[in-house]
Amino acid sequence: MESPGKINFDNLEHSFGFRTDYEIRRAYWLFKVLSYPSVVKIGSWAAENALKFHLPIKGLIRKTIYRHFCGGEDISDCSYTIARLGELGVGSILDYSVEGKEDEVEFDHSCAEIIATVQRAQNDKNIPFSVFKVTGLARFALLEKS
Repeated sequence: MESPGKINFDNLEHSFGFRTDYEIRRAYWLFKVLSYPSVVKIGSWAAENALKFHLPIKGLIRKTIYRHFCGGEDISDCSYTIARLGELGVGSILDYSVEGKEDEVEFDHSCAEIIATVQRAQNDKNIPFSVFKVTGLARFALLEKS
């Protein structure tokens, strides 16, 4: 097996060895569906409207797209994924990505979450840097150039 610091994506065992056959099949079908732009467009519209009307689709989203592209819903949920990817020499990024809010309470909550992600990353070699959206900390109008 190759060293964790040197990833060769031609070596499928190394690239996907940490995934089960079920996870690989699920990822294959997810990307197969996402390869059709019309399905993505209609699906995005349908999901956005279903969420807007509080229809019970969060579980479906969580078990498909979210499960593949996200490590968890909060910092502690991400710990397993961070450690597992770290074993393979792959770094993780904790990204609290909220924007477009208007309320000071929401800005304070975003600030606290961003600080928590930075503190979690501070001494973890598996989280090489931190990111956040400035638009999660202030109104768009405040950040616009006049």
